[in-house]
Amino acid sequence: MPIVEKFTRQLEDSLRDIDTAAEQNNFDQIRKFAQWLKATGGTMGYGAFTEPAADLEAGAKAEQMDVMKHTISIIKEIQCRMEPLKSGHESGTALHLKMVKNN
Repeated sequence: MPIVEKFTRQLEDSLRDIDTAAEQNNFDQIRKFAQWLKATGGTMGYGAFTEPAADLEAGAKAEQMDVMKHTISIIKEIQCRMEPLKSGHESGTALHLKMVKNN
């Protein structure tokens, strides 16, 4: 499995888990996810995740649920723009340029 596909699958799984973590006020799990996304998203070339992941981490540290829920929705919007990559319709470079252009 290509590394980018592995990242997108892990992101999808993690976002499902984050919804549960938010319902349970599990700030530590949300903070760890935010740190992972901030580091891995940038490394994978998806810089669009960096700022929202940093905001999510700050919200989790401050236990600000409203900030976290808003930021999670932003992260999900960014993730939706990644969908073409999963089905192989766009190259990673083309998708990255599309994401940068849309930000």
